[in-house]
Amino acid sequence: MANTDFINLVPLGLTRGVSLQGAYILILREALGARCMAVPVSHAEFLAVRRMMQGKRSETARTLASVMRVFDVTLNCVVIHNNTKGGEYCAELLMAQGSDVRTVSRPVGVGVVLAVEAGVPLQVGANYFNTITGGGIRGDGTMEIRVPVTAMDSDLLKEALNEAVQEDNFEMATALRDELRRREAMSHTSTTTDF
Repeated sequence: MANTDFINLVPLGLTRGVSLQGAYILILREALGARCMAVPVSHAEFLAVRRMMQGKRSETARTLASVMRVFDVTLNCVVIHNNTKGGEYCAELLMAQGSDVRTVSRPVGVGVVLAVEAGVPLQVGANYFNTITGGGIRGDGTMEIRVPVTAMDSDLLKEALNEAVQEDNFEMATALRDELRRREAMSHTSTTTDF
């Protein structure tokens, strides 16, 4: 992540899919602007972030703070990215112990909760953020949200594919089908071993 400009983020809110019932979305806004990014999260992450947004401290954050005190480790920042093998979002916790800096990968919701509760920057690479953000919050209070297909879990992709087919949205259905096939091929190659 060296040589990358970062944008600081703040959690704006949470939403659930209206037609895609399995969709749990965390909305993050740039700290010094109006552009937003949508990040799919699990139901457990959704509940953890909602709890944090209601001002309730998480057990995970309390436990991490205790462990960090014992080992003299500091959490420097949390970086959101989706450059994992499957394209899902994750949070990298940048932690330091003296001059030793390490990263620990955690689910996005956990990373957001830890960043907010620890008071450290929550960031995303500027180049990536600039490519995925929509128009931000509009004058009427609505916002355009884009979620990369690669960031959706397979169950949500299948649900979206069924809906796209029912709505005769063949362009979307093709994109969703192609992503499911790509994942299937990746899964097949990662489980196949040549001797």
